[in-house]
Amino acid sequence: MAMSERVFTKHAWHPIRTRRLPPWVRSWLLERDSLSRRLEQACPGEFEVVVRCQRLARPQPHEVRTLDLRRGSYAMIREVTLTCDGRPCVHARSVVPLATLGPIRLRFRRLDARPLGNLLFSLPHTHRGAVEIARIRLPEYGRESLWARRSLFRIGNAPLLVIEAFLPALYS
Repeated sequence: MAMSERVFTKHAWHPIRTRRLPPWVRSWLLERDSLSRRLEQACPGEFEVVVRCQRLARPQPHEVRTLDLRRGSYAMIREVTLTCDGRPCVHARSVVPLATLGPIRLRFRRLDARPLGNLLFSLPHTHRGAVEIARIRLPEYGRESLWARRSLFRIGNAPLLVIEAFLPALYS
């Protein structure tokens, strides 16, 4: 089990309330375009996508509910870290149900170390739903509570869930 599978399940996800967000994180959480593209543009040096895992697995219960899947279903799970000059800035987890994966399977497999956002924002009939936020902890960052967001995308009517946690290097 990957680290974020344990962590992302323990937190309540809420609609965004911008007035309660620190200014540095507000624009990142509210970004409607590709987060990886924005980070790549903001990075003064080398931007990199480090693939942590990409495999068929059972989504977590909150992901099953959000994606309206049957319990016990499998999905393609992809976890990456987006880095700027070797510093981890964003940890992302994508959950792609098998029915959604079907039409994009070849493009998804060819992603390798490219951002999923490049694929999502290039596909016709792709729509992003409301952004939800949570405060989470990732073990390698100790007790620090990190801002995270999740978005339900639809490629036509097929759902895909993206969860992104904003790491300290992004704002330090």
